[in-house]
Amino acid sequence: RYSRDGVFPLALTLDSVGPLTRSVRDALVIDDLLCARSKPSSLIPRSLAGQRFLLDQAVLEDERVTPAVRDNLLRAVEALRASGALIEVKPCQAFQATLLLTQQHGWL
Repeated sequence: RYSRDGVFPLALTLDSVGPLTRSVRDALVIDDLLCARSKPSSLIPRSLAGQRFLLDQAVLEDERVTPAVRDNLLRAVEALRASGALIEVKPCQAFQATLLLTQQHGWL
């Protein structure tokens, strides 16, 4: 998406060029500048009503998750619910398998 000219990555397979921003709106502005667009991209608000999210109950019960992190996650879930999102709480095998692999082999 962005030119890598003049970029010296630390890891060719892991590094990528792109902005780090505080919001989606900021990311769009920076993307417009980096891509030299004359007409700014527009951020079209979309409703979360009916959008489905999965919350793995094991994450909430994991003793390694600090109370502050758990509370922030639950607040985010409630904000999604308040916006009309559908939250399903059930085990997620793919997520659990990823956690297990991370425990066994570490992060990249």
